[in-house]
Amino acid sequence: MRLNKVAAIAVAFAFCCAALAWLSLPITDGEPQQADEKTRLGLVTSLPIYWSESAEFGDLLQEDQAPHWVRELLEQSYDIVPIDSLAGAENMQLNEQLALLDRLALMQPRPLSPPEYVALDQWVNDGGKLLLFADPLLTEHSAFALTDRRRPQSIALISPILERWGLKQYFDEDQAEGLQQVSFMEIQIDVDQPGYFENVRNGTASCVIRADGLVAECTIGKGRALIVSDAALLDADNGTEGAKKAVKALALLAFDSN
Repeated sequence: MRLNKVAAIAVAFAFCCAALAWLSLPITDGEPQQADEKTRLGLVTSLPIYWSESAEFGDLLQEDQAPHWVRELLEQSYDIVPIDSLAGAENMQLNEQLALLDRLALMQPRPLSPPEYVALDQWVNDGGKLLLFADPLLTEHSAFALTDRRRPQSIALISPILERWGLKQYFDEDQAEGLQQVSFMEIQIDVDQPGYFENVRNGTASCVIRADGLVAECTIGKGRALIVSDAALLDADNGTEGAKKAVKALALLAFDSN
């Protein structure tokens, strides 16, 4: 009889412990909590990073196509949100997707419209973190002709936003062709005929030029931008361990450094 009382006390104690543990769980309003939820990252690019370069739309849906190495790399840390336009449908209003993000990657973007420039400037000033690759002469091979709209943007046309921030991009036509590396802090960036930046006047940003002009680090209102004057690092045929390390380091510096 004594054994039964001991067993009953043990069962009651275990039940109380379980009840206390359940009561201590956070309230989720019926929704399961997401473990290790990734940070969302907006992506605007003319390069075949999110969608593969293909002449036929059906080929884009082929499951056997390997994703671009830059997309694979970024998706290890971020939930990528592809964005078609930075501006909304009405005037200079922010795109609804962009308004919900605090991190944005512009990788050799197509030419932006005036409302998009205004929206981008507003977004960064409000605290957005921007990583921008702007190549004045893209060297990556494309299957499309120069006049084909599907071809990646050959020349980055972003001078309006650079001028507003007090920057100007230059290109040395006499420089040697071929892949080389430029050191930025401890990051080795692959470049091929890169451009370079200079501070030309008092803009709305405070920019520091580094790596012989290849990189501009800018504080813009409450936000900041890390701008690279070349995009050879993102070449689909690159994908070396060194290139992956560089892209990861630049993303970390742009988005997650204090």
